[in-house]
Amino acid sequence: MGTEEQPNGFGSSHRIVHRRAPTVWEHGFPLGNGVLGVMVWGDGQPLAFTLDRADLWDPRLDRGFMDHPDFSYAGLRRLVTEKRFAEAQEVFEERQRRDNPTGPTKIGVGRAELSLGEAVACEITLDIDRAVVEGTMRTATAEHRLLAFVARDRNLLCLRADPAPADAPMRVVALRDTGDELAALGLPEPHTWDDGSFRVWDLRSFQSGNPVAMFHWHKAAITSIEWSPHDSSSIGVSGADDQLTLWDLALEDDPDADAAVKGRDDLADLPPQLYFVHQGQSEIKELHWHAQLPGVICSTAADSFHIFKPANAGDGPTEPPEED
Repeated sequence: MGTEEQPNGFGSSHRIVHRRAPTVWEHGFPLGNGVLGVMVWGDGQPLAFTLDRADLWDPRLDRGFMDHPDFSYAGLRRLVTEKRFAEAQEVFEERQRRDNPTGPTKIGVGRAELSLGEAVACEITLDIDRAVVEGTMRTATAEHRLLAFVARDRNLLCLRADPAPADAPMRVVALRDTGDELAALGLPEPHTWDDGSFRVWDLRSFQSGNPVAMFHWHKAAITSIEWSPHDSSSIGVSGADDQLTLWDLALEDDPDADAAVKGRDDLADLPPQLYFVHQGQSEIKELHWHAQLPGVICSTAADSFHIFKPANAGDGPTEPPEED
């Protein structure tokens, strides 16, 4: 590893250069935007991305230590006055440490891995001014040009590997599987789905491992999902089946609506929460609700981008008229 300083058109360029692949995460390249943090490291077998969020904590606390009769300010004063310092330390510190050996604690997201093949040579640079990792990693079969950065205004890691490795999908390693100490936290086993389904979770009951709702309409993997900023029960979903769907989770079965579509086999399996399906794009990758215009959506795809508002979309909450 080395550091370089070279002038450019914007002043001095500060760079950290690896000419040997970093094989432990502490020696990797840090990227981030203040919320999402990434360490880029690995010898290509795999190329690893250790992920973290600034607001991700495990706050679980066994409060049994607080049941001790001396666990109070009055109890602390009495123990100190009587010079029973060892007992005070036991009551107020040691019991908590024994009952909570691993938490509360800051936790990470996990790790993403991409198998390029073991590197035989590499030169990878962190450009500190631009917050970009770029360079080359040569394996026995190819020389890969790499570019990675974290988006400034959204929690998104962007990666380009050229040429892309054949038959090597990005693998996600759960936090609990990255070390014995993290496994001891007892975090729930993560699940991933690429069958077109999506699930809604209640964080108050997340430990149960059961979602509060599951929907299966799309016929291929979900590519983007986002809650509406104007309606807390509305969510937009896009999939690799070239569909963008809008859902209102506050809707329930309506007998009148069921009667209206009676005999329509094509609508027999229509979920009551699904209120709009948008098509006409190929390989939809991302959707976003407009921040100021309720109901307006932008979607990007391999062949186009669309900006639209469904005819049955509301205009968001309305303010009551001002009284004279």
